Amino acid sequence: MAGNQTLQTADFQPIPLDICVTRGDSPIIPFKLTTPAGADIDISGGTFTLTVNTEEDPTDNTNQVFQVTGVLVGGGTTGEFTMQPTTGNTGALNPDLDYFYDLRMVLASYGDRTIFKGKWLVDQDINKDA
Repeated sequence: MAGNQTLQTADFQPIPLDICVTRGDSPIIPFKLTTPAGADIDISGGTFTLTVNTEEDPTDNTNQVFQVTGVLVGGGTTGEFTMQPTTGNTGALNPDLDYFYDLRMVLASYGDRTIFKGKWLVDQDINKDA
């Protein structure tokens, strides 16, 4: 799962991070961006988009499964935001298949860049109430 992830301002490669969700759940996935020295990054006015795809390196959005827009926590001054896929997003996933994601940030002081990338892992749910 995600957590306090450090955004390396001098390293423009995405931070590798696998995220595991249970099929049919809608977890709030927290992120907190800090400088290498541990200071909060002000992400006020920034936008964050998490996209899940069946291809690791897609050339277009043909196999895009879903996309989620981030929500800034406390206005973004503490570098915190969350992502929350819906039960519909995760309920349509097959635990036997491979999925991949990237998380894109658009922020005036950092530009338009992919900040996290990895596998989107899906555990089979047991509860079938939903």
